Amino acid sequence: MYEDRLKDLEKISKEIGKHKDYVQGGGGNTSIKLDKEWMAIKASGYKLDQVISNDGFAVVNYKKVIEYMNNINFNSDIDYETDSVSFIRKNVLELDGIKLLRPSIETGFHSILKKVVIHTHSVYSNIICCCNEGEDLIKEIFRDSNIGYVWIPYIKPGFSLSYYIMNKRKDYKKDLDLIFMENHGLIVNNEDTDKCLNLHNDVNELIKSYFKLPVFPKVELNKIDGDIYKSSNDFILNFIKENRVGSSFFTEFFLYPDQIVYLNEYLNNKIFITDKEVVYKTKKNEALMLEETLLAYFYVIDQINSLKLELKVMPENETDYIKNWEVEKFRRQVSTNEK
Repeated sequence: MYEDRLKDLEKISKEIGKHKDYVQGGGGNTSIKLDKEWMAIKASGYKLDQVISNDGFAVVNYKKVIEYMNNINFNSDIDYETDSVSFIRKNVLELDGIKLLRPSIETGFHSILKKVVIHTHSVYSNIICCCNEGEDLIKEIFRDSNIGYVWIPYIKPGFSLSYYIMNKRKDYKKDLDLIFMENHGLIVNNEDTDKCLNLHNDVNELIKSYFKLPVFPKVELNKIDGDIYKSSNDFILNFIKENRVGSSFFTEFFLYPDQIVYLNEYLNNKIFITDKEVVYKTKKNEALMLEETLLAYFYVIDQINSLKLELKVMPENETDYIKNWEVEKFRRQVSTNEK
């Protein structure tokens, strides 16, 4: 049942997941509509390269999710941020031989978009999404293209973001291919699997070409002893030295939710930074995840500064929300488990 479509989900997930400049840790998500009612979407906390045709995803009744979104009544006393999570989880289909997993918190916007959806935290798109000039840059970069796009100001992930995207899409009169989300990332959607993958790659290449961006550095770790690893990435070490990075750096520059989930919560706990080294005191898989997240964070800031753009940080009340959100705590816990 749905074998071919689930293989397509595995295909796009693994293709995107192998690029650490596109997604880091358990960030980003993919989905494919299986028919006119059911959708397979990456499970919360799973890494994209862990998604296969019988694991790493949940199957959700997206038709009911759309109905739910279309019948919101803000005059009621319903807390939709919480209620929507519960509603989506109640509409997950249990398939024989496949683990029952929690669907991505972004299930709402995946439901209302096209058949194939790829959402990433690409460092190239986030150079734009994390600077004050972002919306104007998007207009300039895509001015002569036939690609339909919208810019969205920072909205908290989950229900609020999905509801905003739904209404933005209704107001957009042309075919919508791309969504750029301030302090968050990129969404690409299409009716065809290969076209969606190609569009995602083309958009990132266009941004790289426009800014003449340097090659994204490779993740490099050395094992020191037991579950202790040390970064051997020259880019990371030079950035720390040149910018005098300490713990306060991460609280001064909140760029996007994944920074909070995978970096800030582990500083001086599993991540130890001095002016000469970065040490991870954890298992190898988690150390790699932390290293790639740190690398992406530094790369985005470095390029924004090099391009003489103005860094855009998250609103303070939104960072507190992410820190205390059960959904993000769950995502972090799942992604750091050894699978």
